[in-house]
Amino acid sequence: MSQKTNGKTQKTSYKNLIEYADKKFLEDQYSNEACNAYQEAATLIKNKNNPDLFHIYGNLGLFYKKLAKYDTALSYFQQAVE
Repeated sequence: MSQKTNGKTQKTSYKNLIEYADKKFLEDQYSNEACNAYQEAATLIKNKNNPDLFHIYGNLGLFYKKLAKYDTALSYFQQAVE
């Protein structure tokens, strides 16, 4: 996800992606937009001890659990606690 400001494209920070994903997730827990934003945010976080990863992976786990994709959900829940 990127934003245009003054004609220049600027990458969105992972914090902005999390905020966007949280909003979409609260509106609709089946939101692919939320899922994609969480996944993109996770790739932008370099420090694997960042507590935001717990939040991201936990919500991704809930997303896949709601879709009855239990193996994928479990994988994300495990990543959340690592």
